[in-house]
Amino acid sequence: MAGPSKLPKGEKTRDRLVASALATFHAQGYRGTGLNQLIQESGFPRGSLYFHFPDGKEAIATAAVVLAQDVIGQGIDMAFAAASSPLEALKLIVDGFARELAASNYARGCPVTTIALETGEDTPALGLACAQSYQDWLARIARHLVAAGIAAERAPRLATFALSAIEGALILARTGRSRAPLDDVVAEIAPLFHTRNAR
Repeated sequence: MAGPSKLPKGEKTRDRLVASALATFHAQGYRGTGLNQLIQESGFPRGSLYFHFPDGKEAIATAAVVLAQDVIGQGIDMAFAAASSPLEALKLIVDGFARELAASNYARGCPVTTIALETGEDTPALGLACAQSYQDWLARIARHLVAAGIAAERAPRLATFALSAIEGALILARTGRSRAPLDDVVAEIAPLFHTRNAR
């Protein structure tokens, strides 16, 4: 596979547009972001954005969600690969989100959730992309749980419980300006993530 430096110029431009858009949507949401700001933040001329995203704001936001899905999905895989247990992997995932929150002065939680909370009937493609992101993360977590010895029939439910708890804790942590809700989630989920208790 070609590395970033070997990508055709058009693909590099598109990737940079999407990465810039994701950062902007992550910071201020979908509804609060306009095309003019996306163009200004990207540093590219207006024509570049419309060339790669002729359908406008929803199209580039959808691409940004797909990027976030991939980045966070890879983070999930890396956490489980580096951890000696599912619980340790959960701690690594939570710590990653907590560091991002602290670094942004509690302005940035999960980028997909930030966007998902503002989707509606007028943004069907964007809503679908958000739903697919969550499903991808759930599948990854469940797959790793099964590999660690957790029963296959229980792993998807445990993955749903864990991701739901983390996403909710991120909202509480952001609004409360404290990582305490995330730490509480880890503490209470810990017994469920011990493989001897989860068969």
